[in-house]
Amino acid sequence: MTVQFINSSYATGFPTFESMTTETPYQKICQRYYEIEYQNYVYSLSNNNTSCSNNNSQVSSSNNNNKASGANIAVVDFCNDSDSDIDLDGDGIGDMAHGNVVANLIKANTNANVFTFDITKSSSGTTNQKLINNLQTILNDIKSGKRSYDALNMSLSSRITYEDLSKALGVKITKDNVSKYQSQIKNWLINEGAKNGYATTAQAVQLLEQIAATGTSIYIAAANVNDGTDDELNLYTIAANTTSVGALDKSGYKASFSFNNSLIDAWALGEIEVKKVKNSSGKLLGYDLNNDGIVDISGKYTSGGINSSNPFLKGTSFASPYKLSQSIA
Repeated sequence: MTVQFINSSYATGFPTFESMTTETPYQKICQRYYEIEYQNYVYSLSNNNTSCSNNNSQVSSSNNNNKASGANIAVVDFCNDSDSDIDLDGDGIGDMAHGNVVANLIKANTNANVFTFDITKSSSGTTNQKLINNLQTILNDIKSGKRSYDALNMSLSSRITYEDLSKALGVKITKDNVSKYQSQIKNWLINEGAKNGYATTAQAVQLLEQIAATGTSIYIAAANVNDGTDDELNLYTIAANTTSVGALDKSGYKASFSFNNSLIDAWALGEIEVKKVKNSSGKLLGYDLNNDGIVDISGKYTSGGINSSNPFLKGTSFASPYKLSQSIA
């Protein structure tokens, strides 16, 4: 089976989180993921799952590869499990926040120290504010010597159509030639786009470039196709010296759900089976994310569903951390 899919709505005219409304749970999840990776998530009303949801917290799991290797990885994402989106046990109930699954996927494939930076909207600030604040914190950590980061993963997207980009720049831009206009798009974003709804995106791109300049490798999900038409660009991927990652399906072909444009630097597996791990008595111990038979996410973090089939994590937001893991393993 595939993790339950909820259609998301993307509106070019509403590029920031602050412009969204959240009247109902379904509307909330659809609109919230307009600016981030969203392919196979479910909304959960449960608030009793916890894992690595504290901002700037270090991830640990039951994987035997949990010893520190010296590599520090930053994950900037939604990491509050009280607002869980991903159904790991296949029962239609969200078990874990997107960013925590990303962090555990990295841990499953590396010996790195993974630090999560939560951007979930809360009493401490809006998602926009927390995104910028966390990127600034990472940059400050590096510059002050508090902590270096070997790599950073950001499975988020801020979208604009190629048609709107063409109008803004006065030149025909397509997914095939967009890399040719990378610097022009960035200049437009910072000087004009920031005045017209893309202020957070412009700040984030500049901070990502500053972080990359310190020697941190940055991986950004290329983003998923919204309505079956690959007619949008993830503006975060125009940041210089970062790696934009597209998704391959489980057969190794370019996934139909993945953006495919000339700014994509690398391709990696974006269709990952979540396998149940049981003891000799058949009791569920947890979930294996890398097919090695070892628990990567404990069963205590899930709602306890008994669906017999294994769900798949499916999206470029999983291809990006998978590629990052390959680069440091």
